[in-house]
Amino acid sequence: MANNMREARKSFRTKAERLAAEFSLDEAPGYLLRRLDAAAADMYEQSTGQNDLTPRQFGVLVRLYQLGPMKQSELGTRLNIDRSTLGEMVSRMVDRGLLNRGEAGSRRSAELSLTRVGEKTLLVMIEPVIASQRKLLELLPEEYRALFVKCLKVLADNVAPPQNA
Repeated sequence: MANNMREARKSFRTKAERLAAEFSLDEAPGYLLRRLDAAAADMYEQSTGQNDLTPRQFGVLVRLYQLGPMKQSELGTRLNIDRSTLGEMVSRMVDRGLLNRGEAGSRRSAELSLTRVGEKTLLVMIEPVIASQRKLLELLPEEYRALFVKCLKVLADNVAPPQNA
């Protein structure tokens, strides 16, 4: 029995070592998405000329502009952002005067809306943000662009929502 356990450990170690030696990081979707995310964030900062408003915060402004005031929990669901991350982000945006948080029993049930500053910020940034998205897609041959976006959407729409969203 002890020999079988040693053999099993050796086999596992050997398999793990083989997998580690053969793993292609440059073809791993998660690694490639992280690299692409970093590049997209850099293009966003370059195109908008600032880094005070993150792409996620920009998403908050867009959703509230397009859909109107909503509860923080609904916004989290619509943006696929977990509760604690969104809570911290919303607090910073309220402090900066970009959002209003209405009165309610709890922060999550309070209705969020854009302030005039938030709306103006969105409207100033919309063209540069669109330019950053276009710049990113221009790295692909034109015939791949729509398919690439469609594939990203399929992946994004089919991953599990974040915990405690």
